[in-house]
Amino acid sequence: MNLSTITADALDMTLRLEAALHLDDLELCRDLMELRAVVMDQFECCHRQSSPRDQQICQAQIQELFEADAQLQSSADFALNTAATEFRKSVAGAGGGSGSAYSTVSTQACVDRKA
Repeated sequence: MNLSTITADALDMTLRLEAALHLDDLELCRDLMELRAVVMDQFECCHRQSSPRDQQICQAQIQELFEADAQLQSSADFALNTAATEFRKSVAGAGGGSGSAYSTVSTQACVDRKA
């Protein structure tokens, strides 16, 4: 496989994963992450073995992949932070009340210390 082809494949997988993340399709995200990991390994290997001339020719594609990856990381961070916030709210709202035998500290504080 040449650098141009593998870069295009890596970009495609990155954009597909970004779309799946925005759809909140966690099963599809998992499947795409596995596929993308293989493609990104291939990209890294091919990039390392390619000549400086080939890297220069593919520079625009590589830059596009870099930007798409940065956007994917940003979206994943946002989704993770949103999920963590929702989890904390649900744990705090599900507390046993002050009548519980173990409620010397709020449930929220216990979860935060363990995390």
